[in-house]
Amino acid sequence: TSPASIRRLFPLPSSLMLRRFGFGRFAARLKRGETVRDVVAQQRNRQDSLSVRDVVIPPSLSVAGTLEKLTDERSSGALLVKLPGHKISGIVTQHDALRWMIGAPSGAEHCVDVSRIMSKAVVYVPADTPKAECIHVMKERGIQHLPVLDDQKLCGLVSLFDLVSDLDDVSESQT
Repeated sequence: TSPASIRRLFPLPSSLMLRRFGFGRFAARLKRGETVRDVVAQQRNRQDSLSVRDVVIPPSLSVAGTLEKLTDERSSGALLVKLPGHKISGIVTQHDALRWMIGAPSGAEHCVDVSRIMSKAVVYVPADTPKAECIHVMKERGIQHLPVLDDQKLCGLVSLFDLVSDLDDVSESQT
């Protein structure tokens, strides 16, 4: 049994993989010259992926509505919070919503807006950013999702998993 087949059977969460094996080991295995624009293009080519407009929600959406969107099987586990015609005002993850739910009174998820639980400090990357640099930013900031901008317009939302998901293909092609 190869390590790659073990990882397919028992996948580690990408954040755990980074902590356990280290950033350098992953960065060295990434395809040279591949940028986050390539990852966004791969997302668009998959039929089961969400479009950019599907990952944007209004700040007035309830926590319950947010959790419903976050549990969509196509979701990467994060949504961007934005008013139409304005810039992104925050990001909310499954972790944010679940952490809030633990301490919230019963039924509050239907009357509390997502703007109360979102993270307001959003870290963006330009579309031409190398994948290794995106992973480094995520590790340094302790985040797992990055909005991607192309000419100052939102073109995608990538997760740490999106950035490292093809590492098995890279390692198998190098052997």
